[in-house]
Amino acid sequence: MSRKEMKQGPRNLRMYVMCTQDNAGRNFLFPQLERNPLLPQRLREPGLLYRVNDEWGWQSGVQTLFVGLRPAKFRYYGEYELVRAQPLSPAEFRSWASPVKTRWGKAIGHMVKFKEIRVRVILHWRRGHEPTQQEVQSLMDEDDKHEVLEGRPNDKKQKAHLVEAIVEAYERGDETMACWAMTCVGFDLELLRQIRKFQASLSS
Repeated sequence: MSRKEMKQGPRNLRMYVMCTQDNAGRNFLFPQLERNPLLPQRLREPGLLYRVNDEWGWQSGVQTLFVGLRPAKFRYYGEYELVRAQPLSPAEFRSWASPVKTRWGKAIGHMVKFKEIRVRVILHWRRGHEPTQQEVQSLMDEDDKHEVLEGRPNDKKQKAHLVEAIVEAYERGDETMACWAMTCVGFDLELLRQIRKFQASLSS
């Protein structure tokens, strides 16, 4: 299903966010394969979900999983439980395809919620050693209008250097990525029927 179809469909879901709840309190999760290469890609298949900090946002309990196979296109894979697993190791991160690592670097490089990671990376970049928490907090408080810290580099070369520095920080293990093991605990045939019925109505 496309984002537009899901928004117009019977559940009226907002797929531009990573996770949401419907009016009945059911949890829906919409991770993207382009940044999570080990997501389930077959019905009921187990998988792994990654986040770069603890602001994951989803509610506890079973998640109705739609995987973004490509931009704005999602497929239902089942009902999943998520259990916190060991963080992604530097070797595992290095094994990822370069486009996956670059996408994470770009996301961390401009999203507001990842500012603290940017600050740590920039301090390490400037000083050549892992910064203390006091150094990180001092720089965060120093200038909240700094374009790089706020994720708005004003120069393409500067932006590329920031992305490269972020990727290298994860490859070295200076930064770690949280990981959740995903286990299928059910499959909603009625939801799948609703989706197919709605899609058929669009083409009729």
